[in-house]
Amino acid sequence: MDHKKPSVLLRIGCKQVGHLRGRTFDRRDGKIQSACVVGMMIVAAAGSVDPNTCNELETEICDWLNGLRCPDDKSSLGERLVDLNDGVCLSPEEIADKIESMGF
Repeated sequence: MDHKKPSVLLRIGCKQVGHLRGRTFDRRDGKIQSACVVGMMIVAAAGSVDPNTCNELETEICDWLNGLRCPDDKSSLGERLVDLNDGVCLSPEEIADKIESMGF
């Protein structure tokens, strides 16, 4: 898979599905209706709201995000995204701005 920058994937994904906290996806009527910020990136990378298509990429995207290190404290970007989404409760747009300012 050709990965775009995480901030770009998030900006694309947040236009495709609603925002969710506490779990990756909310599925209704056979489609992903909302997602956390990591889920939004998966939807964007998949180019689809089909759960099967997104599930095929979930491990790959999560491994990729967990392999990226934040410059300030060397935590994984995946962990930081979960904290910003579920702990700090920022909007996807605010998170995209924050990770873009970190070079992602």
